[in-house]
Formats: sequence, C-alpha cells, structure tokens
Amino acid sequence: MKKRAISLIIAASLVAVTACTQASETSADVTSMPDAKIIYEGQEIEFDTAPVNIDGTILVPMRAVFEALGAKVKWDGETQSVEAKKKSKTYNLTLGSTEITESKNGEVRESVTAEQAPQLVNDSTMIPLRALGELFGLEVEWDGETQTVTLTEPADESSDEWKNNTGTIELDSMSVTGNGISVDGNVIIITSGGDFTVEGSSEDGQIVVNTDEKVKLRLNGMSLTNSSGAPIYVKSADKFYITIEDGTENTLTDGGEYTEELEVNACLYSEDNIEIKGGGILNINGNVHHGISAKDSLEIENGIINIASAGDGIRVNDTAEISGGEINIVSEADGIQAEEILDITGGKINIKCNGEVTVTAEYEFGGRGMDGSQQQSAAYVNDEEDSEDISSKGLKAGWMMDISGGNIAVSSNDTCIKCDSELNITGGELELYSESKKGIKGMEDVNIDDGVINITKSSEGIESKRILTINGGDIDIIATDDGFNAGGTGQGPMGGGMGGGRMQPGNMDGTMPDGAEGQTGGMDGTALAGEQGTEQGNGRGMQPDRGGAGGGRPGSTEISTEHHIAINGGDIYINAEGDGIDSNGSIVISGGNIVIDGPSMSGDSALDHDGLFEINGGVLIGVGSSGMVETPSETSQQNAISAYMQSNIPAGTEITVKDESGNEIMSYTVSKQTGHLMFSSGELETGQTYYVYAGDEEQGNAVIESSLTTIGSRMSGGFGGMGGQRGGRGMQPDAAAESARQ
Repeated sequence: MKKRAISLIIAASLVAVTACTQASETSADVTSMPDAKIIYEGQEIEFDTAPVNIDGTILVPMRAVFEALGAKVKWDGETQSVEAKKKSKTYNLTLGSTEITESKNGEVRESVTAEQAPQLVNDSTMIPLRALGELFGLEVEWDGETQTVTLTEPADESSDEWKNNTGTIELDSMSVTGNGISVDGNVIIITSGGDFTVEGSSEDGQIVVNTDEKVKLRLNGMSLTNSSGAPIYVKSADKFYITIEDGTENTLTDGGEYTEELEVNACLYSEDNIEIKGGGILNINGNVHHGISAKDSLEIENGIINIASAGDGIRVNDTAEISGGEINIVSEADGIQAEEILDITGGKINIKCNGEVTVTAEYEFGGRGMDGSQQQSAAYVNDEEDSEDISSKGLKAGWMMDISGGNIAVSSNDTCIKCDSELNITGGELELYSESKKGIKGMEDVNIDDGVINITKSSEGIESKRILTINGGDIDIIATDDGFNAGGTGQGPMGGGMGGGRMQPGNMDGTMPDGAEGQTGGMDGTALAGEQGTEQGNGRGMQPDRGGAGGGRPGSTEISTEHHIAINGGDIYINAEGDGIDSNGSIVISGGNIVIDGPSMSGDSALDHDGLFEINGGVLIGVGSSGMVETPSETSQQNAISAYMQSNIPAGTEITVKDESGNEIMSYTVSKQTGHLMFSSGELETGQTYYVYAGDEEQGNAVIESSLTTIGSRMSGGFGGMGGQRGGRGMQPDAAAESARQ
C-alpha cells in the first residue's frame, strides 16, 4: 500500500484577495474564494459553495468535484464519512481525518495524507484539492493571477501497439490470422492484444481471450454457438472491446451444461471490463445462465443488443454504464443487475422479466362495524423478506442507481426497479408495469429530480425505506396499495385508535385473536397492553381534523430524519387502492401539482402519516374515503380545505371548489366512489368563503380562518380501533361496509 503526505501552499497574495469567514464546523480561519475556478479536462466545474482556503490549503466542494471526475458519492451522516466509487475503485474519507484511501475489492491500495482534514464549511463537505488530485492520479496546477486550478488526466502511458496487431477469425473454417492467436480444435485462443474481425458461423465453438493487453473483437455478420459453455470467454484482458459492425447481425448462443469453471456463468462472459459499441445488431441467447456477465464493469455506448436469458439479462459485479444504443431483454431472472452501480444516461431499454416470484397478499383490518362485520382496506403485497433466490426485477443495483436519461420500459412479475441503497432519478422516460409487486423500491433514500415516470400497475408505486424526495418530474402511478411510501410497513409507535402498520383483526372485546402478536386496543380505543402504543384513541377513531385519524397519531412538530416524504415540485398523479401517500414519519409538501385518487375503502386514506404533516406550497387535490382522513398540521404555511361529502358520491362525479364570487378554483372528476376532498392551493385566501360542490349539489361552505378549514363532517357509524398489531386501525365505514369482508 502506498502512503504519501500532500500539501498545497497558496501564495500570500491569494490570501489577501478575499475576506475571511468563519465556518461553524471548524475552528480554523476560512477564506472564501468566490472567484476561484476549477477546470477539469477543459470544462469548468460548477459549485453551489465556493472553494475555500484554510491555512494555505485549498479545499473544494467534495461532491461536485467527485461527480465531475466520474465518481458516484454517498454521505453517511452517522459516521460523518464519505464513500465514492468510480467503477471498481472505492474512495473513503471521514470528516476530521487527514487520511483518504483508495481501495479495490475491499483491499486498500493507496492512502493519501492531506495537509488539512476534510471538513464541513457552510454545510458543504470540503476536501483538500491537491490530495484529491493525487488520489485520482491527476495533474494539479494553480494560477494565482486568475485564481484557477487546472486538473488534467496524465498522458496515457500504456502502449497502443495492440491496435497494430490486426487479424481475422473465420468461424466457418476455424481459421485465424494475426499474432498471438491460435486454434485448438474448435476453440480459438487469443493470447496477445489485438484488433480482430470475426466472421462466419460455427455450431459448436468458442473464443477465449487470455492476455494482459487490450483486445477488440469486431463482429461482422458472425454466429457462434457453444454447446458446453460461453461462446466468448474473456479469462483475462486489460480491457475487452466489442464493436458491432454497422449494418450486420450477429448471434451468440450457449447450451447444455457449462464445462468451464463455475465462475463462468454467461453467454458473453468476462473476468474484466467490457465495452460494447457499434451500429449493428448483437443477439445473445443465454440458454443456461445469464446473457452478459462482467466481473468488473460494463459500458454500452450504442448498437442494438437483443438478449434472451435463463438467468439475468446483464449481470455486472462493479459498474454498468449505459449511455446509448437499444437493449431488449427477456429474462427469467433480473433484467439488468449491477452489484455496485447502475448508471443509465441514455439509450433505449426494453425489459420483460418472466421469473415466477412468490407473492404473499395480505389485508389491513381496522375494527368492526356496527353490524359486527370486519372492516378491511385494500390488499397489499408483503415482500419485506424479498427473497433474492426468486428475484426477477427489471433493473437492480446494490450500492447506487442513477438514471439521468434514456427510454426505459419494464414489464415484470417482480419489482420493476430496486436499489439496495441510494436511488436517484434525474431524467429519462420510464414506463413500468409490475404484475404483483412494486414499481420503484429503494432500500435507502430515493430522490427524483426530473424525468417521466409512468407506473401502469404495481402493488406500491414508489417506496423508499428511508426518505423519499420529489423535486420535479412527471409522475403517474396506479397502485393496488400505496402510491408513495416511506419506511415500509409496521413502523412507528402507534396507539389504540389507529395504527400505521399492517393490522391483525381484533376481537370485539379488544383482545387479539389466538396466535396473533402485537398491541391490543379496547372498545374505547385505548392501548391495553404491549410495548408499542402510548397514545390513546377515543373509541370513534378520532375527532375530525385534529391532526390524525386514529387517536394514536403522534402530534409531532418535527420532520422525521428516519422516514420522510418531501415533495418540492413535479406533476404527480396517484390512483391508489391503499393510501395515496403513506409515510411512517413525516410528510412535507412545498411545491408541485399533486392529484391523489385515493381509496374507496375506509381502512386507508389519500394521505397517511405518523408524524408531522405540513403543506407549505404547491397544489394538492386528494380524494377518497372519509373514514380515515388525516389532515395537515396547524404549522402549515398554506391554507387547506378538508371537505366531507354529504354522502358518498359515485365515480365520474365532478368535484369543484368555488369562491364567494362563483369563480371556480378547483375541478376534478373522481374515478372511484368518494366521501372526502383534501384541497390546498395558494389561491385559498384567509378571510374568504369557499363552496364545495359534487356535480351541481353544494356539499357545504366555510370561511378560511386558519391553515386548516373543515367543511361538513364525517359520516356516522363504526367503532374505532378494535385491537390489532401496533394498535389496530380505527375506522368509520362510510361506504366501505358494503364492500367489507368478514
């Protein structure tokens, strides 16, 4: 392992050109450098926070520079550390520590000791520029007169001699030309770097690459089948290139039982990096395992690639980068899986995953109605265990998934898109259909800044196990359970009146059924036993519009750092049979246009939360059942109307809101039976009177006197919180009784 001490001393004249500022996160004097520029490979890097000089060392915003260098970045607030990845390399740094490391495959390969430790300055993580440059192997130059730092990649010292070794592979006759290439029976072996054109066809052959140099295969109307392994097997190469020659169609097919090492598990298999480009067609028939597999990284730039596979369509151990071309995959397992990073910036991707997955359908229950019938909400899919043995997802990544462009269509029996860590969507067009599971699922944060997302079928539309942030985009969701979800099921301390997790039916005396676990609730909605609930319900589920539907809702005034949904922009439509937006923590809406066509059953609501719920901007239209209505906090900065219909209105009815002059400020035609409207807009003015209509019939009116105004009242009937796991849901039947199940 290498270890070096690095420092960058800035000329005294530089320190004098800008005023000193003190960062709260560090005791050192910090000199802001608002006029400083950083140029990487001829392009200026843009920053939200200016570089700074701390005791003669230049520090720059870490994320902006890392991303400009092609690395993906994650911040861990608990450990105050940063982890960045660029293909197979990983970089780690911790605030307050001068050591910055580079590792590969879990082994530290290089360590740099910086003059200054990375630290927070004005809420941005700043990293010493010289140390960063050394770590990435960059040449760093400083021009004090123009305050410009120039970063350049060093000249490639590797020889291009391999390009001069050109040759041919004739599959019809199993003959070759060029240096370092030979034939052993029906196996063609490449042991030297070179550029080889592959033509003809073979019904039982193989190309094996085993060299420490670069190798390119130009596929020129070829067809290769291997009855006992991978048709193309890259055992070793500095880098492996495939060029699909313009206007040609090429085919790789495997079959039978593989006789190579167990690691070889794909029709096109490489122990090293693969890069594919060209203007032709490549058909891959992975009849045994995966279609394409790379132990390191895979880059697809262009070409048409058609994959049919018994396993994954594409499987990559490190990073899969797709920037163009057309990829069509039909797989029995996952479509595209990257163990580390999946980065899609362009191209057209069509995936159909046919694997048979286990689906456990369950129901939420919330007490019993006046007639003794068990009230039930929409079905949901219990995939919390989510066995990878039967995974058949469209796109899947381990460490991070970034989608910033391209046209992506996924049809799957499983979840369409899943990331085990952070998932970011900043562009592209996504058309997603899940027969039985989720549209998009992130095990950590999910961030959507832009793009078109159309989820035509799902159990849940978009789920984050931690924080879901929507800053923009055009999002359309159809879900049999929740539209948006943060935290998954069964989270948060719940009381007797209304839980937040998935419920077991409670007995009429408030006890749990035999064999059921969890908290019980009495006839008055109070919590009788168990560790979970401390809040009390009121036997009728709630007092209308007092910050929660079930008496057991925490009245938090703080944004949850564990589970949170933030909507700051975008055009969003959700058609959900469960909750439209469901957070096991807080919900804060600050912008965007949101329409929720929520549930008709009373076990769910248009908006469901376990903490703070604020509306501070944007437009919200939420319709659905009235039995479990939850309302925004009084701390909201934008006015909202919670309007109960006089009776349930049928699908196809237009709901309108008019001001006292008769001007229509909202109109929406419901797609399902509806008993309630939640409406918030900047047009709702304090002191003004507003009227709510269903068709031509007025449902009620009220003067806006505070951030929340209630029109009408909940329809009568039903007991609240009849026991149940984590307290049990309170309910009012409104129209759910006729569709409730025993």
